Amino acid sequence: MSTGKAARSCFAGMWRGASRRSVAALTALLLAVVMLAAASRSAQAQAQARETAQELVFSMNATDDCIADVGHPGTVGQCIGQSAALCMEQNAGGETTIGMTACLGRELAVWDERLNAAHAVLMKQARAADRELDEPGASAPRAVPALRAMQRSWIAFRDARCSFEAALWSGGTGAGPAFLQCRMEETGRQTLYLQKMGEDR
Repeated sequence: MSTGKAARSCFAGMWRGASRRSVAALTALLLAVVMLAAASRSAQAQAQARETAQELVFSMNATDDCIADVGHPGTVGQCIGQSAALCMEQNAGGETTIGMTACLGRELAVWDERLNAAHAVLMKQARAADRELDEPGASAPRAVPALRAMQRSWIAFRDARCSFEAALWSGGTGAGPAFLQCRMEETGRQTLYLQKMGEDR
């Protein structure tokens, strides 16, 4: 091979190596740009969600008025979610995924608070009932451990059911609202049950 051919062959090899390195570098750069853009969109979506949640006009009146009107303990469950639904109707963007998430989250937060309050009342009553049984040494089942076991079982059921309902969306944007709606409905039903049990004692 002549000196000229050898030089050209060497240069071609160097060029191919540099070209491969350039393509790899360019691919890495493009991937980084795509990841940054995705992160930016995610951050913008999160900021928009926070802004939407802060600007929402929400009231629990629709749900509470429905419960008061229905009256019968067996049918008040149909009132759960009325305030969230009204929130979606009355707020701009309320029927978007972000809006639905915010409205459902607001009502869920109220039910969570009420659930904790109802559970505390019932637990206090259960402790008092157990103390009365302890004095004469009665062998009857105790209410406190039964209440704790019931609540733990309900939490496991709620989480499993709501995860299933979210899974039916196959990763779609409706999975989040579906999960929250299920949590809201299950929490509302359990709250009403605990409240009734506390009132009946």
